[in-house]
Formats: sequence, C-alpha cells, structure tokens
Amino acid sequence: MIERSLLSFFTYMCGYLLLIEWLLPLPEVSSTGYISLFIAVTGFFFLIVFLDFPAWITLPTIGGIILLILHLLFYEETFLSLPWWQVFFEDIFHHLGHMITGTWQETSHSFQSLIFLLLLAMMSYLLYFWIVYAKRILFFFICTVIFIGVLDTFFDYDGSWAMIRVTIIGFLLLLLLQWSRLTSYFPVFDQKKALTRWLVVSVAILGTAIFVASLLPKSGPTWEDPVPYVQEFLGIEDPHRFLKNNEVRRVGYGDDDTQLGGGFEQDDRLVFTAVADREVRYWRGESKNVYTGQGWETNTPLELVQESNLYQSHVEAKRNEVDMYVEKEMRYDFVFYDGSLEQFRVPDEKAEVSIDNYTGKAYKHRNGEPFIAHYYETVSASPVLFEEELRESSEVDPAHIEEYFLQLPEHLSPEVEALAQSLTENEETRYDKVRAIESYFHSPIFTYETENVPVPEEDEDYVEQFLFDTMRGYCDNFSTSMVVLLRSIDIPARWVKGFTSGEKVGSEEGRIVYEVTNGNAHSWVEVYFPSVGWVPFEPTKGFSPESYPSIETEEKEEEEKQEDEIEEMVEEETEGRDNQSSQKVTSWVQLLLFIMPLLLIGILYKYRIPIYKKYLQYRYNRIDDDMKFVKAYLALMTLFKMAGHNRRKSETFREFAKRMDQEYETNDMSLITEQYEQIYYGNKRPSPLSEEIQKSWENIIKRIKS
Repeated sequence: MIERSLLSFFTYMCGYLLLIEWLLPLPEVSSTGYISLFIAVTGFFFLIVFLDFPAWITLPTIGGIILLILHLLFYEETFLSLPWWQVFFEDIFHHLGHMITGTWQETSHSFQSLIFLLLLAMMSYLLYFWIVYAKRILFFFICTVIFIGVLDTFFDYDGSWAMIRVTIIGFLLLLLLQWSRLTSYFPVFDQKKALTRWLVVSVAILGTAIFVASLLPKSGPTWEDPVPYVQEFLGIEDPHRFLKNNEVRRVGYGDDDTQLGGGFEQDDRLVFTAVADREVRYWRGESKNVYTGQGWETNTPLELVQESNLYQSHVEAKRNEVDMYVEKEMRYDFVFYDGSLEQFRVPDEKAEVSIDNYTGKAYKHRNGEPFIAHYYETVSASPVLFEEELRESSEVDPAHIEEYFLQLPEHLSPEVEALAQSLTENEETRYDKVRAIESYFHSPIFTYETENVPVPEEDEDYVEQFLFDTMRGYCDNFSTSMVVLLRSIDIPARWVKGFTSGEKVGSEEGRIVYEVTNGNAHSWVEVYFPSVGWVPFEPTKGFSPESYPSIETEEKEEEEKQEDEIEEMVEEETEGRDNQSSQKVTSWVQLLLFIMPLLLIGILYKYRIPIYKKYLQYRYNRIDDDMKFVKAYLALMTLFKMAGHNRRKSETFREFAKRMDQEYETNDMSLITEQYEQIYYGNKRPSPLSEEIQKSWENIIKRIKS
C-alpha cells in the first residue's frame, strides 16, 4: 500500500512538471513576472490537493495562500486589515465588468494575478482527478505539446528543450498510468519487480524507436510552410521577420527597436499622470547608440551611477520636482524623467534608482531587486543653454564618446555623407551644423505621416529610403536620419526615446498637471557638446525645433504670446457677428451636401448606357482568345438589357440576335452569336478569332442606344 501511494505521488508530480512547462514560457511571451513564485505556489497547491485533507482545511488554506501572494506583490496596507479588504474588494468589483465584457486589457495586474492563481489551484485538482482517479493524461499531454509548438513557432520562444522535456515526462507519465490500469485488473504479487521490468522494457522500446528514427533518411517538406499564412490570418507578429509595407503597429513605448518603419494605429490609453513644478518638453526613457541599417540596438557597457549626468556640472540648470502617477497596467521597472535625473524617491519605501551612464535609463530597485512603482517622485535639472555658449563649445570629444556615438553601418551609401556635407558647408561651428541639419527636416520636401509608411526591404537601409526615396514618415524616421547625418560628418549623436510632455489638463496648487498617453510616445536626437553635455534637438516635422530656448528664442516666444493675445481679443469681438453668418453658411452647406449626392446619382443613371459602352470598349478593345470573347459576349447581353432589349424566356440566343439585327439593321449580332455558340456549346475550338468578329462586336456596341 505504501509503494502504491508513493507511485501515485510520483505520477502526480510528473503531471506537475507538465503544468510547469505551461508556466516557464510566460515571461518571454507576456509581461508576467515573478514566475518562480507562481511555480512554487503551484507546487504547494499540488501538495495540498494530494494530501486529500477535508474541504474545510483545503479550501481556506489555498485561499489564504492566494491572498498572501497578492498582498506580497501588490498591496501596501496591513495584511487582512479593514483597509486591505476594502482595496481588495474594490479591485475585484471594479474589474469584474471588464472580465464579463471580454476587455481583459483594461484589468489590473492584481486582478489578473488573482484569476491566474485561482486557475492554477483548479488545475492542481483537475490533474489530480485525471491522474489518480481517471488514470488518463493523454489529452493534457497532447495539449502541452501543441502549446509548446505554437509558442516556438509564432512567438520569440525557443521550445526545443521544452519539447524534449515534455516528451520524456509525458511518455513516463503514460507508462506509469498504463501500469496502474493494468495492475488494477491483473493483480501482481511482486509489484516492485514487475514495475521495474515494465519500465525497463518500455523505455528500451521507446529508445530503440527514437534511435532508429534518427538514423532513417528524412524527406523534405511536401507543402509550402503554412506558418506565415497562419500568422497573417491570426494577426500574430513574428519577431524574426521583417515587416511588410502597409503593415500597421500600435503606437506606444516598446523595448524592441531593431526594426523601424511601417505605419501605426493611434492609442490614447493613459500611461501616466505627472504633476510638475515647471513646464516639461520630454519624458526621457533611454537612448540607443548602434544603428544597424534597420533599427537601433545598444552595445555600451553597463555603468551604473546615481545621477544621469547629462550635462557638465558648471551648466546652469532649473530644478523641477515631479510627482509621477503611473497607471497600474503599465509595468515599467524604470523611471521616465525630465532633463537630467538627480533624485528619486518612493514614499514609505526603501527604493533606489541606478542610472546607466551611457543610455540614461534609470532602473528602479528595492532591496537589490527590480520592482514596479506606480507612484514616485523625482527631482531633475533642465539646463539653461544659450546659442553663443553652444557655438563656443569645444569640438574635441572624449575617447569614449567617439567610440560609442560615431558608429555607422558599413553598407551606408556615400550619398548620406554628401548630403550632410552640402547642408553644413557654409557653417563653421558644431551648433550651427546641427541646426542646419535639424532645419532641413522641417523643410517642405518632408511630410509627417503615420499611415502607409513604407518598410525597407532586408537589403535596404532605413535612413537611405527616407532621405532619398519616400521623404515621409514619423518621429523614428526623422530622428534616426538626423543622427546618421550628424555622425557621417563626425558629430557624436544618439537616438533617444520616451514621451513628449503630453496634454496639460490643469493645475494643482500652482503646479502643472500633464496626462501622457501611448500616443505621446516619441523619439528625438541628443548631440554631444564637450563643454556642455548632451543637448536634445527636434528634427520631426510638426514638432517645435527649439530644443532649449536661447535669449533670441525667448524674445520671440514673448512676441508670439502677445500676438496670440491680440488675435484672441479680435476673435472675441468678431465672434458675435460671425455666428449668425456662419449659421447661414452651415445651413447652405448642409443643403448642398444633401442635394449633391442625389444629383450625382441622377446624372450617373441618365448616362449609364454611354458610360457602360465606354467601359466595354476600353475593357475589350482587343478580343484575342475564346474566354475573353465569352466574357465580352455576356457583357454585350447586359448592355442590351440596360437599353431595354431583354431576351424573352422562350427565345434562344440565335433568335434574340436575329431580332436585334432587325432592330439595328445589321447582321453583326447574328455573326458573333454564332461564334459564341460554337465556343460555348460546341465544345470545339474554331479557327482563331478573326478581325471580322472584333469589328462586328465594336459595331454593335456603337449602334446600341437607349
């Protein structure tokens, strides 16, 4: 009995290992974190279920473990206190509606984790029933194989070893369950010895089959690979392939920038709300330094510091304190900040930030581990820069700047450098050269476009396509092209990504409140000035090119504000007079919009026969084969019908042709009808279509009239 219980436990644990193969890929194909914790909790569920305690012990124990895990991951209140329960039930009731309507993307991570943990608990009992009682596991084994195969095929997950593990575990499980079924019908006295023989013989047969199969020759695939068609049908993106033209992605902040291009759909989902002391231009995420010809990668060493150090210490700066409220579904383990990050704090948390000195990416961590903070406070510094200071900056760059921020792909066309040289030939300082290239992208030859943006082919350069071919695109096109042009004339530059400031939605105690959505995702350029540091520039057309205002720019902005105030006053004075006239204009426009379609329909109907005749003459201007002749003849019958000459029910084609010849005093219709009958009914091919047939068809077309 003890041996039988141990065997059942071992068999059940094989089922646990199969279920783990469903959990291991989740971090690579989704945003699931703490996977080791979920694996450990699942093992605890399996153990509790196997021990077969009474329900009044099993259910509270599993429920308590689920609540504890949720508390550790998401809640800050005291465990099981009244405020804790209040937050817990508010979270459930708030997101139940989303679950019912199927809008899972709107639910919080805490609610998703609750559902996930409940499913794991249910699966532990379901597998216990299948394995211990029903002694059936083939269906779950096949589903696991299919699951791993789908992830390996359609997602960025290597399932090779997972498939090997699943095969070994699955066949072992099938062997053990088959043995259990056999012994229930045929009692065995020396069960341990018989089990050993059973396993040895079964494994030997399986191993021999695998060995022989590996040695046998394999033929190539008979059918074309269906994966690309299935991916296209299901809308699944293959991370290893190049995008196609006219392919659309959803706008937002992402990690993978290895292939840029293609249009995108707007997404107005809120990412975070920021309350700032001063106006903000960008929310910086990170920069990348390696341009591959298709996108951006990073090869800089990981050098962590406490401050981002974007500017030299002597540069005058304005401090900006920001309170950041990140939406719960946005799980970023790094900080978005304005200017150069100096301080980071999470209230009531021992949280710190480590900033990559090369990319500027600010990683959040707590007790040495990355974590997600949905509220944090930052202090950043925005430099006060002037044109003269930038013009007088040294142009001797440090060795590490030249090593990492002048890289260009070997295949880059010499035309890129030639263009950069021509744009900057009359400029003397680095600053003026940068401004000249920045201004070039704001010229009329470039168009800001988010839809139908071409994707370069595998052997085509992203920047060359934009500069010399399409000249239309969005921020990634403009910013990448500016960095490449600058580097081609030995000016260190890098590609930066994050968000624009977002929309000002109000004020809070004199501070500015910004709402930033996925639609505010943006990329721009930073250029290195040895005496100053990294200075941002904005090449994207439609965005303000003044990265940081100079004295002249500030004066211009003040003048523009005064002009705007005057324009507003004039508009207010004339608004009352214009309202009445605009209402009259609106009424006339609405009337015209109603009448014009009716008028157009009437014109098209009146001249439908001449229009259709023109179409037929164009479509069948040369009838050179039988199939085309049949289509032309049927189109001719449609034209007769439009002209009011319907073929009667008892009338053959030949009789109808004779009647039409009499109507239009010709013999053309009978001639082409005879040709049609020979082709369509005679099932024989006469001599090639003669020019006489073509002329007869054209003649009858011209004669038909309403």
